[in-house]
Amino acid sequence: MIAFTKTCIGMVICLCLSAIADAQDNPNVVRKSNENVRIAIDDLIGKWYSSDTISTFIEFVADGDHSVKMEGYKPGVGQYSFLRTNDSIHANGSAPNWPPFDCTITLIDDATIVLKFYQYFSDTTRNVVFRREE
Repeated sequence: MIAFTKTCIGMVICLCLSAIADAQDNPNVVRKSNENVRIAIDDLIGKWYSSDTISTFIEFVADGDHSVKMEGYKPGVGQYSFLRTNDSIHANGSAPNWPPFDCTITLIDDATIVLKFYQYFSDTTRNVVFRREE
């Protein structure tokens, strides 16, 4: 009986931790928590390579005075675009589609970024780590 009770308690703890971990990847939480995050354009412009394989790369390119495009790797449809404000961009961007394909950039350090790809009705994100070209 004691072993059964400990197993049940362990399962409840695991379920609670799982729900917390999943909530951190929920796209609504990701988008909301990065609404006011800006990244300096100089920290982002250029080529970045996937940490998994050198053949997968992205490149951030200034597109006039109002946006920065992400070229290369495209999970989803179309080109991802990020709104530009002076010398920085918004961390949340999107690609044209309905429902929209969204992407949130997290700058880890000057050589590492994490891109979180998700769709409007999705419950999870697809996280990809990229390293700056050396």
